[in-house]
Amino acid sequence: MHTTDHDGQLEVDWDRNSAPVRESAAAILEISDGGSQPQAIQLDAAHLQAGTFTYGRQGEKVDVKLILKRQDGKESREVTTFLGKLPERKPPPENEEARKQREELAAQTAKLKADLTWQATKTRKLEKDLQTVRDQQKRMANQAGEAKQ
Repeated sequence: MHTTDHDGQLEVDWDRNSAPVRESAAAILEISDGGSQPQAIQLDAAHLQAGTFTYGRQGEKVDVKLILKRQDGKESREVTTFLGKLPERKPPPENEEARKQREELAAQTAKLKADLTWQATKTRKLEKDLQTVRDQQKRMANQAGEAKQ
C-alpha cells in the first residue's frame, strides 16, 4: 500500500490483485489525519477491488491503515504514512456575475440602512412634537381650570 499527494488530494493505492485483497469480502480504511480522531471508511468488495481511494487531507501527516476482513474471519492489515506540507490553498477565481450581484446587494444594504436611520430620526422628531402638543394641551387645560375659579 502507498500514498501519493496530488495538490492536497491524497491517493491511497493498494495491490488489488494480492491474495489477501482478492480473498476479502470487505475492508475498513482507517485514516488518521494530523492529530484528529481516525476516520473509518467501510469498503465493500467492489470498492476494495478498485485498489484506490482518494482523500482530501487536512494535515501534513496522514496515517492510513487498511484492515482486510477475509471470508474465513481472519484479518490482514497494511499500514502506510504520508508526510508532506499542505499545498497553498488559493481561493477559487471569483465569478464576475457573483461579484456584480454582491456589489449590488451591498449598495442596496447601505441604502436600506440610510433609509432606516432617516426613518428613525423622523420618528423621534414626531414623537418629540407629539409630546410638545400634549404638554401644551395640559397647560391649556390647567389654565382653563384656574380661570373658572
